Amino acid sequence: MTAPRIVIIGKTNFHFDPVQFPELQHIEFTTVPEKYPTERLDYLAPFHMVILDTASGSEATLERIRVLRRLYSFLPIVLMANNPNPSYLVQAYRNGLTDCLLLPLSAEQFGLMASAYVKPDQPNSQNHALCFLPNAALLGWKPSAIEMDADISTCFLGTFRLFKKGKRIDLPGGARQRSLLAYLFFHAASNIHRDKIIRWFWPDHDPECAKNNLNVAICNLRKFLEKHMGKEVICFRNDYFFINPDLVLYNDTNAFLQAFYQGKECERHDKAGKAAQWYQMAARLGSEFLEEFQQEDWTVWPREEFTEKYFHALDVLSTYQLENRQFDAALETLRNMLYKDDCLEFVHNKIMACYLALGKKEKAVRQFHECERILKEKLNMRPSSETEALYRTAVGIRRA
Repeated sequence: MTAPRIVIIGKTNFHFDPVQFPELQHIEFTTVPEKYPTERLDYLAPFHMVILDTASGSEATLERIRVLRRLYSFLPIVLMANNPNPSYLVQAYRNGLTDCLLLPLSAEQFGLMASAYVKPDQPNSQNHALCFLPNAALLGWKPSAIEMDADISTCFLGTFRLFKKGKRIDLPGGARQRSLLAYLFFHAASNIHRDKIIRWFWPDHDPECAKNNLNVAICNLRKFLEKHMGKEVICFRNDYFFINPDLVLYNDTNAFLQAFYQGKECERHDKAGKAAQWYQMAARLGSEFLEEFQQEDWTVWPREEFTEKYFHALDVLSTYQLENRQFDAALETLRNMLYKDDCLEFVHNKIMACYLALGKKEKAVRQFHECERILKEKLNMRPSSETEALYRTAVGIRRA
């Protein structure tokens, strides 16, 4: 059994007495220098949490938070800082920060925070860092089997859906309640402070009114879930909400990330065919993150992260399909990309290349004019020289 690990970036002077903090003696602490490259954290995997120990608020720290959040979707990221500027903290949370601890910090405060986010007694829980293993060997992974076996399955790709042992559960009424339920399950790997939830869902309310709204919403959600599960699902301790760690959970964003990182690993080893298979599996899980909650602020960064990975997967997949003359499959892949963002000129280029390879020059010309129109109307731009060159090939015009 691998001990849970917390990675601390930066210098820290904390030393724990195992007698005083018995819950921490089973946690492995790995400290790396402040300038340790973020992309090299893969070599330390698996880990359950990252702490940024810095005494000053800098743009570099904000960028590191953003990159960490992009690379590790569900990872708790905690900042330890000395009197941070409020506007700086707001930006840090927007970049994906999970929590902030103010320096100077006692060992007791640190111990409470660490034990809140990491459960040493259940290091293999589904609630933890399965998605933090970019290099995990999951070639035998079958999402449908995992989903059917889970106590609760949540689907975030497309519309929000909830399942118990594979059977769909009707969601409670009210968009705010459903959004809060989605938020809690999306962050099932973390403990979420009550104030953070209030900042997301009732930012403009009087503090007491906001706290009352949260209590009422949580009470209703607990009753709803306990009716279906027969046990407590949403737990609360020391001002933190969390999903019952005894439950076996599944969600499709985890499944997407597992397939995506397997594709990335195959790319690194020049296994184009295997990478294409993993990316195709990832893409089939869905093309949009929580469609009905587009206006919810908390969904912004997960949606951006998902979309970035989704486009990368389809781009690599379409390139493989083109190189292997799977033109019909490539066209379908590329149209899925345009459906999400029709301003992607490189996708129009690939579609034109497909049509030219199939000998359908007239369709390549139509695609060029469609690309030209969209770029003009939406971005006030002209097609690039590369797109112009494909057009000239389609109409048989040679450069003078």
